[in-house]
Amino acid sequence: MRFAFRWSRPYLATFLATASALILCAAICIESAEAQKPRKALQRDQVIELLESGVAPARVAELGREYGIAFEITDEVESQLRDAGATEELLARLHQLAPRPATPPSATTGAAVLLIEVTPGGAQAYIDDEPVGTTSSEGRLKLTKLAPGAHRVRLSLRGFHDYEQSVQLVAGQMVTVTASLQSSAVASSSPNPLAGPAAAASQSPPAMGSAGDSPNPLAGAAAASVARFPVNHDHGSGGTTYCVGELLLGNGRIAFRAANGVHFFDHPLSEVKGAKKNAVYLALLGAFHIRFKEKGNYNFVSLNAAGQLQPPDELLAAIERAMAGE
Repeated sequence: MRFAFRWSRPYLATFLATASALILCAAICIESAEAQKPRKALQRDQVIELLESGVAPARVAELGREYGIAFEITDEVESQLRDAGATEELLARLHQLAPRPATPPSATTGAAVLLIEVTPGGAQAYIDDEPVGTTSSEGRLKLTKLAPGAHRVRLSLRGFHDYEQSVQLVAGQMVTVTASLQSSAVASSSPNPLAGPAAAASQSPPAMGSAGDSPNPLAGAAAASVARFPVNHDHGSGGTTYCVGELLLGNGRIAFRAANGVHFFDHPLSEVKGAKKNAVYLALLGAFHIRFKEKGNYNFVSLNAAGQLQPPDELLAAIERAMAGE
C-alpha cells in the first residue's frame, strides 16, 4: 500500500518562509565573516611612508596596534625609522609589536652573509640582477640569507653611475662590498611629475602661510651671503599638488618662498631636527624632507637651474654645513 503526502498551502508557505530565512541568515553570516577578516600587518616601507608623508607618530603607533607590523626592528630599520621621523615612544611600541627576529645564520645552515657599504646612501642593491633591498641613509645593507658561491652585485642610485662587483660567498662567512658611486655626467631624461609650471595648491602644511604675511630676514644687505636652491615643495598628495620656489640658507636661518606666493616658511637653523633623503615617499624622484623640532616635516625635490630633477646631495650638504655653523 502506498501513501501520497500532499502539502497543504499553509504548511507549504511556512516551509518556504523558513527556508528563505535560513538562506538569508547563512548569507549574512558569510558576509559578516568576510568583513571580520583581519587586514594585513603593516610593512616597513608603509610605516616609513606614513612618517615621511607627515602622519603623526602617535597615529602610526595606533595603526600598528590595530593592524600589527610584519617586520623586525633591526638596528638598520630603527635608523631608517628615525630618519623618517619616528619618536622614541613610537619605536618602543614597534619593538613590542614586532615579530621575533629569525635565528642568525651559521655555517651549518649553508647561508652566507654579505655586507654592503656604499656612498651615498639610499642605493638600490641587486644580486644577480634581482632586487634585494635599499641601503640605509648611512649606506649600509646586510644580507644574511644568500646562497654560497659566485654572485654579481650591482648598486644603483638615480643621478649616479651603477656600480658592479663580483663576489665569492662562503657559507657561514661575511663578505663586505665597499663602493662610492660616481655622479652621472648626463642629466636624467626621465619625466619628473613635480617639474614644470606650478600646479594650483590644494593643501598646505599648517606651519606655512602667505608670502606677504611677514618680512623676509634673509633679504636686504645680507642677501649676498644667502645660498639659494630651486626646489619643488610637495603638498602631501604624492606629488600631485606642489609649488615651485626657492630654499634659502643664510644668516643662521632657513626659509622657503613659493614663486606663486602661496607658501613660505622662515625659521632659525637651530629649529631644524634633520634633513634627509626620503627612503620611500617620492624616493624615485630623489625627494628629501626637512624636519623641524616643533614645526613638522616638509618634503621637497631638488631642481637644477633649468627646472629639471637633480639629486639633492649638494643641497643637503649645504644644510648640514649651515647647521654646523660653517
